[in-house]
Amino acid sequence: MSDDTERALADYAAFVAEADARMGALTARHGGAITCHAGCDDCCRVERSALPIEAEIVRRALADLPLPTIERLRAIPLSPDRCALLLDGLCAVYRARPLICRTHGAPLLVDTGEEMGVSICELNMAGFSDMPDFLDDDLFDTVAANGGLSALNDRFVAASGCSPDRAPLGRLLRD
Repeated sequence: MSDDTERALADYAAFVAEADARMGALTARHGGAITCHAGCDDCCRVERSALPIEAEIVRRALADLPLPTIERLRAIPLSPDRCALLLDGLCAVYRARPLICRTHGAPLLVDTGEEMGVSICELNMAGFSDMPDFLDDDLFDTVAANGGLSALNDRFVAASGCSPDRAPLGRLLRD
């Protein structure tokens, strides 16, 4: 891969480190109201895809997995009802997971197409009878994050010459 491609990947690594730090801060801020934990895979019960820059990171993580793990993943039939990288309730490439997977659980600022809104996993904030009013510091801004991710992805696609299309994670597992 070219130097520009590797720079885009390094910048992506810094980008997800910032996102992870923000998610950690949100989890700490909301205390026990965010109940995400290893083995809670409700957010993984859908077929996932990744932008090309994320797909490259996932490909590299898959290449580092032991062959028996890859064989177990490949033995599970692909389904629109689960992520292809889910194994025994855990993400097989957790450290390389796409941004959308990193942000599940916390209160998210989202663009609904008509207005800005808040989205949160229904398993979280269970102690509240109504959705609390969130301040900006209480939310992960997916609009800003997706803008940054899109810019990084555009750089990666231009540098690598790869297709700009999203890649289903199941396809990455079988490539």
